[in-house]
Amino acid sequence: MTQPLMRSVVTRPWIVALVLASSASGAIPAVAQATPDRQEVEATRQLNRETARRQQITLMEAERQYQRDIAAYDRSIRARQRAVAIGNAQYRHKRHAYAAAMATWREQVAACKAGKRAACRAPTPDPASFL
Repeated sequence: MTQPLMRSVVTRPWIVALVLASSASGAIPAVAQATPDRQEVEATRQLNRETARRQQITLMEAERQYQRDIAAYDRSIRARQRAVAIGNAQYRHKRHAYAAAMATWREQVAACKAGKRAACRAPTPDPASFL
């Protein structure tokens, strides 16, 4: 006798889906449920309001923390950019000093080749002295 019943349920899958959907949504209670009284409903509403308020506070705190994190990140980026700019300026200054020392050395070599003994005995120019 169970076979005809099983066959009818199996041949009508929409019934199975309807029963499963109804039981999942609570439309078909697994256990008899009592109708909640007004106090219980009000207590539930109060709990829901309190939960929503706490969630809102949590979201606001998270947003404030995010803004602080972004501000800290922006400060670190600006500090890094300043450090890079300073490094670039120092590099340009040192490069200029090296170029000046090389120009002086070339003049010294030319003077030495021209027969000036003092130029031949002079020390090689130090780029640090051109800073």
